[in-house]
Amino acid sequence: MAVDVARQLQIPFGVVINRADLGNKDILNYCKGEEIPILTQIPFDRRYAACYARGGRLIEEFPELKEAFKGLWKRICALAKYDPIDEGIIH
Repeated sequence: MAVDVARQLQIPFGVVINRADLGNKDILNYCKGEEIPILTQIPFDRRYAACYARGGRLIEEFPELKEAFKGLWKRICALAKYDPIDEGIIH
């Protein structure tokens, strides 16, 4: 339903898959078939789950994820045709 609404409103969108390595490939196959960009995949890790369950920030507790989230931000900006430098967000 969300895909249909975003398409109808012509809003750029993509998918972040959490716990990407658990279960089957249904989400990946659906996104591929619908030509929906996968922006990033977060693997299952009990430490990650415990972190965000208590309101923690993954990139603070797991610095190895920082580059992946930077890449996610860049992909979101590109998809939205948004430049944070031009907007004065990043100096």
